Amino acid sequence: MVRTSTGELLWKGVDNSRPVYDRKKSVIGFKKTFRFEEKNHVWIMKEYRLCDKILKALRLRGHARHEEEFVVCRITRSVNSSQVIILSDHNVENFLDSLLISSSQCQETVESFPRYQFQEN
Repeated sequence: MVRTSTGELLWKGVDNSRPVYDRKKSVIGFKKTFRFEEKNHVWIMKEYRLCDKILKALRLRGHARHEEEFVVCRITRSVNSSQVIILSDHNVENFLDSLLISSSQCQETVESFPRYQFQEN
């Protein structure tokens, strides 16, 4: 946990961004771990973001503005060392697909990109 000069509490980065690969071992994004501590709980957040190549393709097709960046997070809370409560455990591939499919403007993107599966190296 990091406290800023204004007294705000922030998530602390635990590691550097690590690449996320598709089935063909091509980099499709990055994963970073953050930690936040309270009195009795530790929160862990895994942040997934798309690589610049995919974002650029979305922007060229008009499916994303230049200032937009997409991030999906998975947050868990440790009650004690033996118990973890999963607050958000979406399958990243299905979640991203549902976001893209829900927008008719993104249908072309869904059809033109191969199906991606997030996995650790």
